[in-house]
Amino acid sequence: MPATREDQASRTMVSRRQALYRAASLSILGVIATLVACKKDTKALACAELAATSADKSLRDARHYVEQSPDQSRTCRACSFFAFASDAGACGRCQIFNGAANPDGHCDSWAAKA
Repeated sequence: MPATREDQASRTMVSRRQALYRAASLSILGVIATLVACKKDTKALACAELAATSADKSLRDARHYVEQSPDQSRTCRACSFFAFASDAGACGRCQIFNGAANPDGHCDSWAAKA
């Protein structure tokens, strides 16, 4: 017995619903992933953007400064050249760069606090 138009239409509607549901789900997941990624990078970007001069940027590049240290025991907060800012969670100051540095960052001039 051949399929009627109603059978074909109902199968098509289910497929469309499933496709729309999946597309909406993927879109929502994409937005959530983007928001999480942006939230993670907010602090990192803030300190790097405070590098006002090209000389400061050149010095950071020469010392391989990164906003997030790959080794959590060797962060700027544990470096003798780093001074914390007055407000908690803010960028500190690095004596090497003579400028802002992320407490979670790292560079080649890292030296343990005495």
